[in-house]
Amino acid sequence: VITIESEAFSKCENVTKVFISNKVTQSKNDIFTGNSKLTTLSITGTGNMTDYTEENIPWRSIKDQIEIIEIGI
Repeated sequence: VITIESEAFSKCENVTKVFISNKVTQSKNDIFTGNSKLTTLSITGTGNMTDYTEENIPWRSIKDQIEIIEIGI
C-alpha cells in the first residue's frame, strides 16, 4: 500500500493502534473517521514528511482522542 484513501479505516470501531509504514507515500483526509477507540498512531520512515495543516491531517477526525504518536525509522 502506498496510498491510504479517505475513510480507509472508516468505522473500524475496535482498532486501538495503527502503524503506518515508510512504504505509504500519500494519505488522504479523514482516513480514520468513526474510529472511537484509536488512541495510538505509529509512523515510520525516512525523509521529509508532508507538511500538513490542521485542516488536512489524515487523522483530523480523531485528533482529539489520539494520546500517543510514535515516530520512528
